[in-house]
Amino acid sequence: MQITKAGIAVTLFVLLSVALIGVLPADKSGINFSQNNLQAHLANRDVRVKQTSRVDYYIESLCRYDREHGDTAGRSFAEYISYQFGILQSEPGLDTSRDEVRALLVALAVYFGPDSFENLAGIVRTGKTTTCKASRHVTLAGRRDLLRHFVIAAGLTALIDNELPLNFFDMKEMFDTHPGGTGFSFTDLAANRAGIKFSSYLITLPGSGKIALLSQASLQESMFFPSIKGLPEGLSEASFDRIYKSTDSEAYTAVLRHIEKRIQALPLYR
Repeated sequence: MQITKAGIAVTLFVLLSVALIGVLPADKSGINFSQNNLQAHLANRDVRVKQTSRVDYYIESLCRYDREHGDTAGRSFAEYISYQFGILQSEPGLDTSRDEVRALLVALAVYFGPDSFENLAGIVRTGKTTTCKASRHVTLAGRRDLLRHFVIAAGLTALIDNELPLNFFDMKEMFDTHPGGTGFSFTDLAANRAGIKFSSYLITLPGSGKIALLSQASLQESMFFPSIKGLPEGLSEASFDRIYKSTDSEAYTAVLRHIEKRIQALPLYR
């Protein structure tokens, strides 16, 4: 089957839905897009992570961190960001090149994300990393679901070379308004967009100054993740239609602008 731009878009959306909610929604056109289509597209455009060994290196470091600190409650994702970027900053022989940063971001998504992301990335774990699992107590803004949204968005952005349209995540949330879904969530969108911003910012112009900020031992989530206070979530299809009408409405775009303002105001981007 020939891969068109529309096909690639649908494939990305389907895979994103699988990664984020574990459910494969039926495509209304009746066309089945496979994971191989997207992987072939990524390989042809030469935008996949060049050295999977570098991704494995960072996964191994995450495994080591969890082994050393145990599976204790109340773990902030900021600990892992600080630890990983601390390695990038201080370990002899490493640099802050684009590919190195991308490998680190993809490793975070593989480690904290679902198996579907690992398969999409084409990463084959080796050695000790094949059996280690991320601590179930790690959260972002106190929630595991927001951690998964953030790392998958950041990892996908790194994988496809900073070309991930924001509206893919809007589409996924619309599926959640249907029966059996968790409801439309602007909180989820905030986590998705924060992940995209984080990844694109770091891989577009990687530099030691950015790495130093993120490697601080006292790093707080508020450095790179926005407040989610007051953002609507859990909206059914009927509720969404009543309040926001569509994703083109002024009411909807006003919330998105508010989210973007929160993200842009984060200390990392000042």
